[in-house]
Amino acid sequence: MTMKANGNRQRLFAGILVVLSVAAMLAGCGKESAKSELQKGVDAYYARDYAKAVEHYRAAADMNDAEAQYQLGCCYSKAEGVPLNWDEAFRWWGKAAGQGHPESVKRMEDLRKLEAVRQAAEQGDAEAQYLFAEHCFWGTDMEEDEEEAAKWFRKAAEQGHARAQSQLGLCYCDGMGVEEDDAEAVKWWRKAAEQDDQFALYRLGECYLDGIGVDMDWDKARECFRRAAEIKDEEDQIQYFASESQKMLDAILAYEKDLPAAEQGDAEAQIAVAKFFAGRNHDEEAFEWYRRAAEQGHPEAQYELARCYDFGSGVEEDEAETFNWYRKAAEQGHDLARNALSICYEKGIGVAKDPDEAKKWKEMFLQSGVPDVLFTTGMQLAKRSRPGDMEEAVRFWRRAAEWKDPSLDAIPSVAAAQYELGRCYYYGIVFQEDKAAGTEWFRRAAKNGDPDAKAMLDVLDSPAPQP
Repeated sequence: MTMKANGNRQRLFAGILVVLSVAAMLAGCGKESAKSELQKGVDAYYARDYAKAVEHYRAAADMNDAEAQYQLGCCYSKAEGVPLNWDEAFRWWGKAAGQGHPESVKRMEDLRKLEAVRQAAEQGDAEAQYLFAEHCFWGTDMEEDEEEAAKWFRKAAEQGHARAQSQLGLCYCDGMGVEEDDAEAVKWWRKAAEQDDQFALYRLGECYLDGIGVDMDWDKARECFRRAAEIKDEEDQIQYFASESQKMLDAILAYEKDLPAAEQGDAEAQIAVAKFFAGRNHDEEAFEWYRRAAEQGHPEAQYELARCYDFGSGVEEDEAETFNWYRKAAEQGHDLARNALSICYEKGIGVAKDPDEAKKWKEMFLQSGVPDVLFTTGMQLAKRSRPGDMEEAVRFWRRAAEWKDPSLDAIPSVAAAQYELGRCYYYGIVFQEDKAAGTEWFRRAAKNGDPDAKAMLDVLDSPAPQP
């Protein structure tokens, strides 16, 4: 080989090395660019700028970044930054799954399972029809469709599937996917109850108790609640309705025990009977029993009667009567009535505005310093939802949540107020959203025994569920 040929080969090898180096450099840049776009997408997502998150996720996904493809699919499945589109969601999850992305692989497996359930449902399998209806009802791995859910619940129910019968009854009761029809709800709950479906027994008991879709019959109501309470099952939902059924049996028993004394004029019994009716949403009956006790001078009944006039529960709203009964209860030392009366003077509800009187009654209320009063007041304000009520509710919850007496730290109202305050921070209610502050309040509430806070922490501390 001549020196000239050898020189040409060396130059060729050098050129190839340059090309390879440039290619490697460009590949590296692309990889870094994809990671950068993904991170920008994550940052935008947590800032709740979903449209911007989608823009960055798509840029990274187009560079074949599996995590970005998965996140983009999640955005389509939750309608965050883009319209809801399950086909697009699974298309992107499919791309990520092809690269071995574990969450995407699971998503595609879920899709295959759903398709198998759908095919079995179309072939007439009752359990598959029920399961497919549940997917339609909750929008699991597909778009939520109550009409489609009701259709498949019916197919399974007509084959005698107890849970499908129970759910079809619920659809008729609440008008979900079908026209609301209490008689049809009772019909399907009765069929499911014959198979000892606990939810159906509980709801059928309520129907007999209140005369909804069926003639009122307390003996049949008791029997439904008794059967539901006696069913043993390890599933949490089943245990819940067993507990609720037992509560209803106890409430009926207490009502029947209190009624004779209430009719004889016993104020305490009258209040107990009123609360039974209020708990059943029979507002007119509750109002009448509160009125009887209030006219005997009972402060609790006077306060509750004022609330009936305040909220129009069982009677037309009447600001003058609202003020009148709050005043009567407040003058007897009822703490919640004192606070309500201060609001009446502050806002001119049933009386001319009087800042001095408002301040006087507010100070009398606050001097009581009872955490359960503070918490309950906050809950009542939150439920009323008039302008400014939520901000006022938070102020009461904070006073209860920050209660300083060490001997009262673990009482339920303190823990419950801490939980409510946590929810406000965590979800951005009144405050700017602050997950860390919300979680800290949840931990304080859980430490003090609040069950809702404990359940919330179980969710937050567990691996994040895939969207």
